[in-house]
This record gives sequence, structure tokens and C-alpha cells, in this order.
Amino acid sequence: MEKPESRRTQMTKRLIRTALVELMEEKTLERITIKELCERADVNRTTFYLHYSDQRSVLNDLKEEVCRQTIAMIGESDFSDPTAFVERFLGYIRANDRQFRILFLNDEGDRFRFALMDAVARELMPHIRGTADPQADAFGLAYVMAGSLSIIIEWMKTGYERSPRDLAGFLFRINDSVRW
Repeated sequence: MEKPESRRTQMTKRLIRTALVELMEEKTLERITIKELCERADVNRTTFYLHYSDQRSVLNDLKEEVCRQTIAMIGESDFSDPTAFVERFLGYIRANDRQFRILFLNDEGDRFRFALMDAVARELMPHIRGTADPQADAFGLAYVMAGSLSIIIEWMKTGYERSPRDLAGFLFRINDSVRW
């Protein structure tokens, strides 16, 4: 069993992940140097290498952290009102815009989106009141999630012009054939 990370380690890693997000708003991952990451995070190189091997390992840690936090948010949700759940989920994405924008809209966004979608589907599947055919339910959920994710990405690109409530209602009108 792994020993939990100390608060200092958690804080240092958070500073480095935040620095990566800030730098990725300015340039691609390949153009970011370790020196820039360390300067932006205000940590020395030795500290950086204590936690990460390179920029990609920081990005991978960011992806894992966002997945963990998203699954935790879903786990704390009340599924009795599906529209309210989706509205809360959309609000969560908007509140964490910088991370989601970097992870959804960068060159490697497809892999992260599919990994997140898979993790979210596993969390949602027990709450779906579907048909007697579990495979059809899984196909339906995959279809709805892929379409919804495409709309969410467009919502991000427009600067969140619609409110989470409005977009949740819109998604349900489009996907009304799926029972939650």
C-alpha cells in the first residue's frame, strides 16, 4: 500500500500543475521547458525532478487529478433529478475552465476526453434506468455522452454563452430518448 503524500508534496505538485496549465495557455507542451515550469511554479529543478520526470509526466498527473476530482464530484451527486445533476456537472466544468480547456482542446485532447468519458460512464451506468438490454443501455449512454461532450466543447469555445441550466435543458431535449 502506498503511503499518502504529505501536504507539502501535494502543494508542490499542485503548484507545478498550475504552472503547466498557465504555460499551456501560452504555448504547446513541446515548447515548454523545465526551466520555465520551475520558474512559474517557484520551485527549483531538484524539487521538480523529485516529483516528475518531464513536462509530459506533469500533464499526465494533471489528467489523473482532473479525472479523480470529476469522479469524486459525480460520486457526491444526487441522481434523483438528472437535469440538476447535469447542470451541476456543467457548472463544475465551467468553474474549472482552465484545466478542462487545456485538457479538452489541446493536441492530445481526444485521448483525455475518451478516458474521462469512460470513467464518467462507469460512474453513471448504475444510475441509468434503461431497457432490459444492458448492452443497448451502454451503447445509448456512449452515444449520448459523445454527443453531449461535443456540445460541451462548443460551449467552452463560445465562452460559456449559455448558463449551465440552459445547456443542461438543451442537452436533455436533444437526448430525451435516453432514460435516466
